Amino acid sequence: MIKTLAIICDLDGTLCDSDHQVSSETLSAITFALDQGVVFTIATARPLGYLRYLLPDQLLNRIWKFCHNGAQLFTPSDSLIAHHNIDLSVQSELIADVFDQCDTISWYSQDKWLTDERFSVVTRTVHGISADYPAPMIWPVEELHREGVVNILVVGAKNSHRMISEYGERVSIYKSRSADLLYDFGRHIQ
Repeated sequence: MIKTLAIICDLDGTLCDSDHQVSSETLSAITFALDQGVVFTIATARPLGYLRYLLPDQLLNRIWKFCHNGAQLFTPSDSLIAHHNIDLSVQSELIADVFDQCDTISWYSQDKWLTDERFSVVTRTVHGISADYPAPMIWPVEELHREGVVNILVVGAKNSHRMISEYGERVSIYKSRSADLLYDFGRHIQ
């Protein structure tokens, strides 16, 4: 019988330090584990592009990646082998519901990070997004009614209990512990 050891690890608050970086010691430990035949997987709410920014190619090309809280699964060679979009009717209803009562909305279509014009340097700073990490593309919110997206992030949403009870059966919702009420809506791999 062949036995394989697999490590599945979160990114923020686990692999990354408080500056949202992966230390050289951690990178060495992951490389050592891979060299011993361990299957290493990162499971994160972040998109694949963020992992490309964060990890060196020689390591990224050896690990499996669950992105957007499981909405996408990538092989070590970055082939997308599992993928779920949010239903178009649900995402249109969600955006109509929260658009006027939140600070900013970001959405992800494949590996593109898109946002409305309200995204700012302040938002980047609050969420620990490095100045050299690629900024999201400003995109008309009307596109959300036409294009399927993997995830929607809502910052500053109000009425958290109502949102979870109203949308919780139709999409997966992850609420951050931060005071600004960051919500991550998506339809994820079961």
